[in-house]
Amino acid sequence: MIESTKRQLTIALALEVSVALRYALIQGVRDFSRNREDWHLARSHELSALSWKEAMASRPDGVIGIVRKADVPLVQAAQVPVVCVNSECELSGIVRVRCDSQATGVMAGEYLLGLGYDHFVYCTDVPTHHYSRLRWDGFRGAVEKSGKTPQYIEISRTNSRSRHYDYSGLAELEQRSAVYCVNDACARLVLTYCEEQNIAVPQHLAVLGTDNDSLLCEDGDILLSSIELNHRAVGFRAAQILDRVLSGIPAPVAPVLIPPRELVTRTSTEPIVAARHPLVIKALQTIEANCQRANFSTAALAEKCGVSTRTLGRTFASQGLPTPYHVLLEERIRRAKRLLVETDLTAEEIAYRSGFAEYSSFFRIFKRSVGCTPSEFR
Repeated sequence: MIESTKRQLTIALALEVSVALRYALIQGVRDFSRNREDWHLARSHELSALSWKEAMASRPDGVIGIVRKADVPLVQAAQVPVVCVNSECELSGIVRVRCDSQATGVMAGEYLLGLGYDHFVYCTDVPTHHYSRLRWDGFRGAVEKSGKTPQYIEISRTNSRSRHYDYSGLAELEQRSAVYCVNDACARLVLTYCEEQNIAVPQHLAVLGTDNDSLLCEDGDILLSSIELNHRAVGFRAAQILDRVLSGIPAPVAPVLIPPRELVTRTSTEPIVAARHPLVIKALQTIEANCQRANFSTAALAEKCGVSTRTLGRTFASQGLPTPYHVLLEERIRRAKRLLVETDLTAEEIAYRSGFAEYSSFFRIFKRSVGCTPSEFR
């Protein structure tokens, strides 16, 4: 037997500072390294998520890590390639792979615009972070494209040691506002404020977060809608790029951007799930039973419910709900997402089985709603 003489590479993952993201990032790195016999992930106390001090002490050949301002001197002093997988600050001269925050903001804006609210707000508790500014840019651009002007609000602690926050910006919000928050922690603060002030969510105020952290999204009476970023894909791409750099291939100069994975809707933006009006309940049941039929329209829905399309639309609006057309479309998208994940059907077949008469319209609507193409989602 001929033994491989390929040198073993020690790769350190400086991810200790991240609790919410490190698991998905490590999964992505392992997706790449699992088939690479020459890759060895450094460990400390049986953990592969290391501090920067532990990472550098492992004498690595390369590092994939979360780089904050305090870590910059270590990164600059390192004699090995480093791939940064976060965007708290903009770091020129360092290889960067990260979630596309601007595209995430665009996805949020387009989704909230589709719900029919009158006012649109961006809320952040980390205004100095680079990704916060990018998400605001994307959100603002999407909203302004519709002819509306979004509002910008910062939530901050009353002082550096306090757990109390200054909510003065939220106190000035008008009814029928849709709020996009920089992350789920910020969104949960907004929902807590709404509960304390008896503000009806989502009838008077819709709230959307970012990260889809289940601990935050489901920790409260109101479940939080959120955009799920693709940190696993970030980890995989970072490992792929690091491997190429170690092989002598020049590193990309510009940041490598990974689009958000999907928008997960819950009660903070979708009043439809809490509907109690008998006509709305009947309409929802009818939509669920018939959405896969391409010839099933809102006119057919109204006929099955025994009312006119105008009456049906007015009833949905009186309950603070999206239009029947929007609800039907969202149900078709949800069905398509399930089929993409759970079956091996072609995208064309899934479009047909989800109630779309043409693949081109399915492709366009899916990308606008989810933020990626059907094949990328799969």
